[in-house]
Amino acid sequence: MLPYGDAQDDWLGLQRSSALRQLLPPHANSNFIGFVQLTDLDGTNFEETASREGLIENMAFSQLQDFIYKSLMHGIIKIAHARGKKIFSSDDAVQRTPKDRVEQLASKITTLVENYSSPNLVRAPSEQAKLEEDASDIIDEIVLLEKDTQVLLEEIGMLRVLASLGLTIGEFTHETRHVLSALSAGILSLKMSSPAAEGFKTLQGNIESLQAYMRYFDKAVTQNSQRSLSVHEIRDLLSDFEQVVSSSLQRQRVNLKIEVKGYDLFVQSSHKPEWASIFFNLFTNSLKAINRAQVAGSILIVAGEVDESRLYLEFIDNGDGISDANKEKVFDAFYTTSTPADALADDEVHITGSGLGLKIIKDIIEDGGGDIYLSVPPEGFSTCVRIEFPRASDEEIPDDLR
Repeated sequence: MLPYGDAQDDWLGLQRSSALRQLLPPHANSNFIGFVQLTDLDGTNFEETASREGLIENMAFSQLQDFIYKSLMHGIIKIAHARGKKIFSSDDAVQRTPKDRVEQLASKITTLVENYSSPNLVRAPSEQAKLEEDASDIIDEIVLLEKDTQVLLEEIGMLRVLASLGLTIGEFTHETRHVLSALSAGILSLKMSSPAAEGFKTLQGNIESLQAYMRYFDKAVTQNSQRSLSVHEIRDLLSDFEQVVSSSLQRQRVNLKIEVKGYDLFVQSSHKPEWASIFFNLFTNSLKAINRAQVAGSILIVAGEVDESRLYLEFIDNGDGISDANKEKVFDAFYTTSTPADALADDEVHITGSGLGLKIIKDIIEDGGGDIYLSVPPEGFSTCVRIEFPRASDEEIPDDLR
């Protein structure tokens, strides 16, 4: 609601606060995105101005400004503290980074051990009390460092999930661009042809394809925002994936065959959007390899159990394959078999051909206790990527999925 949120409006005083540089982390208006929602239907606390642009600056409005400003600053300070950044201009030094804290803690422990190991076993009471106080301080520091480390690990996990979502969005853009091109061509064909029945059928198929992609990726984005962990049956994951890529397979004349050996193949609790990213990245890599080989494309996905505690999934294609010299590099960051994107390439090309896809997939799988590597492909195929992942325990599987 104007004038709040306008580029020139500073109703929270963020621009002024940032300019004063008393709080050092960036916190101008441009550093935030969001909105404030008020519910005061009877106008008990808040009242609009006569021009209906803004609120009358009464006591409730001042309290609202103060509350929002302090809430934002609280978050800014916590983030700066976690990153080891200097917070206030009056601070004597930059906050210690996690690495600094570990090094200082290791030094304290070394000094304490040396003092306790001193051949002089007779100590004055004050000296003994000082050693005990130092030991207590070290224990407190270890507990605090452990808590901060857990927060950092959770943040890294969240960033990994967001990175996988970036891949998913990149693939979505890639696929919808093809469908939209087909839609445009279909509409042009309808304008120039008569009768138009066949053209309408093709147009309807492209629209249904686009709708399928929208549903699949919208679901992935929604689940990603919730970041909920749950168990998934491999057959269900592959079925959803097969439905959404069917139009792409038809368009590129590639045959897909899925073989699932066994039942109740539940993977341990994980993020479903990450599985979407895994499948789509392996799928697009296979399509690129098939296009380079200029062969009648064939993709085979095989899943089953390694033993009672682990499951496997193999993604196999008959593309141009991977040379022996490059097999050790395919999971490295920024390594790609695609043609490097030039400076004028669009964002889609940079995302889908950045060489980060397999690295992110590897991080996802290994973080869940799994493994990914190149295996020997069956006869008639050139590449086999094998994933082994922990199987869900009986306690993890909800009753409604059994």
